[in-house]
Amino acid sequence: MEPVTVAQGVIDLTFHQVVAAVIRAVLAKHGVTISEVISKPHEQAFIDLREGRTQILVGWLPGSHETYLAPFRSDVLVLGEEDGAPAVYDPYCIWGVPDYVPEDTVRSIADLAKPEVAARFVRTVQGINPGAGISRFSKEIIARYGLTLEFVDGDIPKCCAAFEAAYSNSEWVVVPLWHPQYLHAKYKIRALEDPDDLLRAHKPDAARVIVTRSLAAKLPTDTVDALRKLRVSNEGVARMDYLLAVEGLSPDEAAAKWIEETRLEF
Repeated sequence: MEPVTVAQGVIDLTFHQVVAAVIRAVLAKHGVTISEVISKPHEQAFIDLREGRTQILVGWLPGSHETYLAPFRSDVLVLGEEDGAPAVYDPYCIWGVPDYVPEDTVRSIADLAKPEVAARFVRTVQGINPGAGISRFSKEIIARYGLTLEFVDGDIPKCCAAFEAAYSNSEWVVVPLWHPQYLHAKYKIRALEDPDDLLRAHKPDAARVIVTRSLAAKLPTDTVDALRKLRVSNEGVARMDYLLAVEGLSPDEAAAKWIEETRLEF
């Protein structure tokens, strides 16, 4: 079989970058050459996959990214989805508050609509980029629950910095977050209940490797199987995300360190 060369797509967020680095390690172990790594925001990353600029991508399905994948689903394989195999990791979105916010006062997102509760909170909910599932869900939450909070698009550094600044001052603040994410390694963040399930907890997302059918036809069967069976876990992603975002390692360095720590075989 001729050598296979792949252009890899990556959603341009730190935790996606470290998982993509693990994917590169798997492909390299199987003799597959990465010709290019293209990092883009959520929707554009799926457009690149659809238009053939990339051939492999990890996405959250079905809640967060299905809207981007649906137009060309017939052109790709979502590995593990067809046989219900464990996901690469199990992401889910939350609206969280610091652990010092009393649970008997603020247990649910709906509690944030109470005037006496709303008055205690930082009014701004600092989000990440608008294409992220948590950003779309957060805007729905504010409208559905009738909250006086204001969601602001931004990026991960802005989101994390806003939370950490509020935490340092013991302010009551909402952080639109997800698991896995490195803030959970530093702080105790309590997820609020979501009575209307706007965070899609009833049908949790699975992080899956998505490959174009044209690439799948070129890859050896054992390579496809290795990608299908790859299991990183939320804890593994959070660990690598911390190594990248806090300790300053590159995505490949963070992945290599985690692979060595866990003795992951693929």
